[in-house]
Amino acid sequence: MPFFDTSIVESPYESAIVEAGHYGIHNFSYGIFDTYFQLDRSSPEWFGERILNLRSPQGLYKTWVFNWLQQKSDAELLRDLQKRGPVYSQQRLPLRGESKFVEVAYDLSTVLNPETYLNHKKRHKALYYPQRWFKANGFKLVTIECCAREEIKQLHDQWVEHKLAQPTTYKLMFPRARYWNCCLKSFKNKRYFNFGCLNSAGELVAVRILYQEGDAVFDLAQFAATWKLPSNFSEAFAMMTMLEMRDLGMKYLNCGASLNKSLSAFKHHWQSFEVQSWAYAKQS
Repeated sequence: MPFFDTSIVESPYESAIVEAGHYGIHNFSYGIFDTYFQLDRSSPEWFGERILNLRSPQGLYKTWVFNWLQQKSDAELLRDLQKRGPVYSQQRLPLRGESKFVEVAYDLSTVLNPETYLNHKKRHKALYYPQRWFKANGFKLVTIECCAREEIKQLHDQWVEHKLAQPTTYKLMFPRARYWNCCLKSFKNKRYFNFGCLNSAGELVAVRILYQEGDAVFDLAQFAATWKLPSNFSEAFAMMTMLEMRDLGMKYLNCGASLNKSLSAFKHHWQSFEVQSWAYAKQS
């Protein structure tokens, strides 16, 4: 797989956000703004170099405050922006409605180091077995750019249909098109990694999209034909993609917030640490 040239900057918005700095926080990485918040359709407005306000196509406002401690901004401005919509910050702010925003991250050199694990059994279960199982069952890691877009779209739509049929899925908040948008962005912007998995019959059964900046990567999308895959497939696919990222020079992986207990348990399967930022609800 190619190692993408991250010296290419696609837009002035991207340049400004990268310059402001994500500081390891998933919610402040350019990939999130580009895919989840549709930056190119959201009327970005900067207040100085540290405060970014977006107005979504639906007319909803959100604000991000980068590195408040380095250059403290006018608190009155922040309160005015909070009247428009929620405010996210890398550090605590003098605002009401505060809550913590917690993400799960990995040091790949730790997760993939055999010496990290206390004994042979744990080392085998976490590192070696997923790799051997993946290959023994005929799975192959690819870039989805070698797949037909119709095949990728079909897998995505089947996954959406499957998720919406589950009683535990919160349907009002479920991102029906977001992950497909991530796929499309990954074809155009050289800061993205896209991984796919083919089964022994050559069918695409899983996709993972990540945003890359320097030696850090941030999860954006992952979907798979879980209804016809073994239960341990997700663990093996995660391990194989982490190994590939490590081999491409990546050191830090942030896989975002855990929205439910099942997802949290999966993300904490490997040795991880929490990355914390702050959120402030809209105030009238």
